[in-house]
Amino acid sequence: MDRFDDPEEFLRELHNLFELYAHRTLRKGAILSPISVLPSYRVSPPVIRQLEFELGARTRTDPEHSLVIADLLWEDAYYETRLLAAYLLGRMTPGGEDYLERLTAWVSETRDPAILNTLLTTSLMRLRTENTDDFLLLMERWAHPSSKKMTPSVMVALVPLLKDKNFHNLPPVFNIVQPLVESASATTQQELSALVIALYDASPVETTFFLRQLVTISSRPHTIQNIRRILPTLPQPLQDELRETIRR
Repeated sequence: MDRFDDPEEFLRELHNLFELYAHRTLRKGAILSPISVLPSYRVSPPVIRQLEFELGARTRTDPEHSLVIADLLWEDAYYETRLLAAYLLGRMTPGGEDYLERLTAWVSETRDPAILNTLLTTSLMRLRTENTDDFLLLMERWAHPSSKKMTPSVMVALVPLLKDKNFHNLPPVFNIVQPLVESASATTQQELSALVIALYDASPVETTFFLRQLVTISSRPHTIQNIRRILPTLPQPLQDELRETIRR
């Protein structure tokens, strides 16, 4: 942390720290898992949590260097450095086109599930809670048909918002969700199911009405197919309502 105002030196010292705490039974730079494409030191979670705590404190007092370091950590492309970059981004004051473009770029290029989940939850936390309208506009942008590969990320990112007991403005969320239900691919079945369940938990009546209406009026051929796919995972009352609507 004494090197925080010298990003290049900070990164060198960070790698020295990771080397010190690296999992000794694995070679340096080992791929974390078959899913991940990033090399990793296999540093234990308590070390990462302590770094996050220290970095979070410095971000509040030195936002200018925090952004530079976050970019450097991301470009370094180790599992641990990208995880810390995602955490740092979530501690910065949200908003502005540069911030949103950086977040969008990182999400779109990430293939590691753990880092992607951090980006969609921790990195978005302040934007989601402090600037909810901007968060919803970002989700609309990601859900646009021209950004199809962002569709699963929208589904995941909306769930924490719906679980927030202080959030009650569901109409714009339904507007974002409708094209997702109508055009979701079979590979996003799990994400779509979690999103619909979160919607139902937030408002059973509105969600049931929304989905029944969607089954009735949608002109997209995949709408009913997608709902059929996730039907067994949904709460029983919602299953019953949707089965009856589809039957009719």
